Amino acid sequence: STIVQVRNQSTRLVLQKFVTGPMGDTTRDFSFTLSLRDDQGNPVTGSYGDLTFDAQGSAETALSDGGEVTLRGLPLGTLCTITEEAVPDYETTVQVDGGEPAAALETTVTLHEGLNTVSFTNRSTLTPPTPTPTPTTTPDPSARPHRCPLSVPAPRKHPAFPLRRILPKPPRRPPVRPTAPALRLPQSLLLRQSAHRAPPPPHRLPPPFLPPGIPSRLFRWQFSPSSAGLC
Repeated sequence: STIVQVRNQSTRLVLQKFVTGPMGDTTRDFSFTLSLRDDQGNPVTGSYGDLTFDAQGSAETALSDGGEVTLRGLPLGTLCTITEEAVPDYETTVQVDGGEPAAALETTVTLHEGLNTVSFTNRSTLTPPTPTPTPTTTPDPSARPHRCPLSVPAPRKHPAFPLRRILPKPPRRPPVRPTAPALRLPQSLLLRQSAHRAPPPPHRLPPPFLPPGIPSRLFRWQFSPSSAGLC
């Protein structure tokens, strides 16, 4: 009898995409073309994981920064050629199974048992624009803040003092006795009246006004120099 041992060997290919650089567009999709051939050079067709390959053994996909595609169930020894479409202002490097990165847009790997990884990294060659320096202006001296406030507060109201506290007291003058011309003063002067029966002397002034019915002889108007403000 013949004993046949069957060993199931599985393969897995992961295609990864990274975008770097200060001006790298992490939202842009980058196009890839994958082609499968067996060890005899014939195209490999069918669905393997995330992609389906046509009769020529080709499939297309697009990945942005951080994206990846996984192929599962491919036979051992399958040749997989991966090509990225060239994009201006980017430098592309390829890294297979964590090895040294190489500058290229295309790579071919022979699938081995277990995990196979291919990483494409696009680094932007653009430099960010230099910001325009803001011109510095010399401050206007007139625009500097004043030490004193612009609004002057209103002066405080002080109580009004009598003039006798501010002005010097005038010298005291001796009393002046009125003469005959001095008797002819306006009737608005203060007069002091007293009741006498005798008629007023020549230097007395007659009353300017008496209530009706009262004889003028009952009143005597007496001129006082002190009341007239002469002393």
